[in-house]
Amino acid sequence: MDDSGHIISKYAKKIYGFAYSKTHNLHDAEDLSQNILLELCKMDFEARQIENMDGFIYRVCEYTWSNFVRKNIFVWEGIDYCEKINDYASKDNIDEEIIKSELYHKLRQEIMYLSKTKREAVIMFYYEGKSGKEIAEKLNIPASTVRWYLGEAKKILKERIEMNDTIYTPKRLSVFFCGNYFDMSALQILRNDLLVQNICIACEKKPLTLEEIAHKLCMSAAFVEDKLGTLLYMNYIEKKANKYKTTFFIKDGEFIIKKADFEIKNIPAVALAAYKAVKESLDDIRKIRFIGSDVNDNFLMWAIIENVANSYLGKLNTGCNLQAPIHGDGSRHFVDAGISSDDIIREYSNIDDRIIDYLKYSGGRAGQHSSNDKIVCQEFTPDVIFSDDRQVCDRQTLTELQRIHAIIKEEITPDEYDKELILKMAEKGYISALNGKPEILIPYFTAEEFDKFCSIINDVVIPKIDAEAGTAYLSDYADYIEGCIPDYLPRDEKEFVKTRFYNPNAFVWCLVREGKLAELDDEEKKRVCRIVWEV
Repeated sequence: MDDSGHIISKYAKKIYGFAYSKTHNLHDAEDLSQNILLELCKMDFEARQIENMDGFIYRVCEYTWSNFVRKNIFVWEGIDYCEKINDYASKDNIDEEIIKSELYHKLRQEIMYLSKTKREAVIMFYYEGKSGKEIAEKLNIPASTVRWYLGEAKKILKERIEMNDTIYTPKRLSVFFCGNYFDMSALQILRNDLLVQNICIACEKKPLTLEEIAHKLCMSAAFVEDKLGTLLYMNYIEKKANKYKTTFFIKDGEFIIKKADFEIKNIPAVALAAYKAVKESLDDIRKIRFIGSDVNDNFLMWAIIENVANSYLGKLNTGCNLQAPIHGDGSRHFVDAGISSDDIIREYSNIDDRIIDYLKYSGGRAGQHSSNDKIVCQEFTPDVIFSDDRQVCDRQTLTELQRIHAIIKEEITPDEYDKELILKMAEKGYISALNGKPEILIPYFTAEEFDKFCSIINDVVIPKIDAEAGTAYLSDYADYIEGCIPDYLPRDEKEFVKTRFYNPNAFVWCLVREGKLAELDDEEKKRVCRIVWEV
């Protein structure tokens, strides 16, 4: 790395801090810091023989910031009411302009954090010159209420203009549900929408007003308001007076690290007992002669171990018998949410390597069911077999699998539609098609065959695991983790968190690390850990 590379690497964080202190906006800060870095990249530091590097870097930052202001001033002034502030700025005096520009951006940012009514009242009163009476008529509220809103807004703005800014780094949640649900779209918002997740994080430990949430997240209150409706409807957030509070527990980094440490010490014994019990019963399972029973031992063990781990842990998990909270769609479920492994690893620099490995590779989707009333697919997506090509087995895929199963069982000659279907399912990895003859590559049971499979698992395999591994670790876990659970949680929610010892994907993680399960090739990763049965 040349001198400029070393210098840029050394000052990169400070440059970004400078950029954010000037712009008060993550996107603008990124643009400004990139401009500064580009200026530095153009310079020959060795030829300049700079004695005071800190001072030199600061001057480059200030110079680039001045140019940045000149270039963007008209973009920033695109909102009509902003012209009122900048009328006072002389375009000939860039230093004075920068000072006013900084104040303007800070003020604009703080107004953005206000709730809708306060925000509209401030803009109409201070920037549009409307009277209290006119504002009252426009907002359809009493004039006394307008005065109250303006007074509250002035108080908030005065306090926050004087505060030092902090950069909020969004965190992602891993979200799972235990119970039933009807409105899948609402669940997906909580699972996939980063702003929704961070609103829940912001007001999980302490009730906050809309303005406080917006300020904490460095996000416009208008965007926050837009998300609160669904959260309130689903009872994931409750509103008391003018404050919002998350209704479910979010496991933070310390909780998850402590939980991982316990699981690393206790799951291997159970996973090895499960592996041994399944291996001993593998021939009896194959004798059921279900479609897919002739796949290789390793692939079949992956699928059955996950199924066994799910059944075994589900049987022991008393949390599923508790009264789950009722939600807006009429469903009852607990939300099992925690800070994502990636965010924890970034935040905690002193984590043990074994915990990092566990956090990265022992999780994933577990026990997900899809059905079309005639056929069910249970699937697991353990992180240890991450694949970009893996797709969820949806209702349409199940219907197509059922048709291919009928072609094989009843020895039907495929028509043109069937041939296209076979090619499609082969591309997805569920079947092979040699000479046009399909062969299903995952365990597929008829209803009668599945009953026989479940009898072996419940009557033979699980009792062997109980006998070898015992269940004392479950009560040990409840005692171990109880101190990390906040007192304010409702009794059933607290009991759910305390007894939530459920991570079937950790079984295959452990068995891969122990050398019992072999790594899978890319084609196997597309379809592994799925079991299909007819009902």
